[in-house]
Amino acid sequence: MSSNPVLVLCDFQNDIMGFVPPEKKEAVVKGALKLLNFAREKKIPVIHVGVRFRKGHPEVSKRNKFLSLISSRGSILVEDTPGSEQVAELKPIEGEFSVTKRRVGAQFNTDLTTILSALNATHLILGGVSTSGVILSTVRWAADADYEITVVREAVTDGDDVAHQALLDHIFPSQANVVSVDDLIKNMS
Repeated sequence: MSSNPVLVLCDFQNDIMGFVPPEKKEAVVKGALKLLNFAREKKIPVIHVGVRFRKGHPEVSKRNKFLSLISSRGSILVEDTPGSEQVAELKPIEGEFSVTKRRVGAQFNTDLTTILSALNATHLILGGVSTSGVILSTVRWAADADYEITVVREAVTDGDDVAHQALLDHIFPSQANVVSVDDLIKNMS
């Protein structure tokens, strides 16, 4: 693995996690927390990415099928509300970065690339919700941007089990390393 890793945790927010079945939520938070604690211990930079909109979702175009669905649900993911905050177990601490996005991908119209450049990052370690949303979008972008990419199995989940498994087992491996959290820790220790 490369010498300049950065952990990017995406969309572990109260509103989003409210759609995740309790057993999946518990498992993915546990996996992400283990990953986060390892990164903190090893002084690996951490970036927390979250999707947030202004009240009324004025950033959402009616042409955007997925985000229009979110917008139609009312006050979901409105900035400065408890629902848009990170889940308690994974909240950023001093020295960690927070990036707000208005779309699915972690990089689209955000300062993520600026932060990664400033950190001289070459390797993105990804965790987040959902595998078929933010993780897919971010893997595709990061591959095009020539980053080494690792997706950590226990730190991602999705409402669609078939899509989740297909991405982890068949799609991502052509562009990313897909590993268990224990294997990542072992290989980076």
